Amino acid sequence: MWSLYALASVWIALLIVGALWSPRDAPGLRRLSVCLIVRNQAERLEGMVGEVIALAAHLRWCVADVVVVDDASTDETPVLLARLGRRHPGVKILNWPDDTDQGRQVLDAAYALCEGAWVLLGQARAGQSWCVSGHPRR
Repeated sequence: MWSLYALASVWIALLIVGALWSPRDAPGLRRLSVCLIVRNQAERLEGMVGEVIALAAHLRWCVADVVVVDDASTDETPVLLARLGRRHPGVKILNWPDDTDQGRQVLDAAYALCEGAWVLLGQARAGQSWCVSGHPRR
């Protein structure tokens, strides 16, 4: 888990610096969305999302929102996300219903929920390591 936190912290720092130095879209500082796309992450979900929520709360002056997308999990991930959504009503949760390898559509749906000018995107599937990247929102 530490590696995800370290990577996310580095990306957030870089995106904040880039976003704050950009003269366009300058009305406010809350320009970063944190988006997690997960599949079959029931074992790690609460700790993982909890860390992201805590980090976003700590950096609330620059984080616009937190979005979590369940990409057709077959384990308890959707149930746990529903529970997290009730506990943290500010977190946006989307359940993608089917696993037809519609990666582009899942990503587009996730980005549609993000409000920031930049998106810190973390993706995790069961048995795979985390992939973290930063993108300007389309």
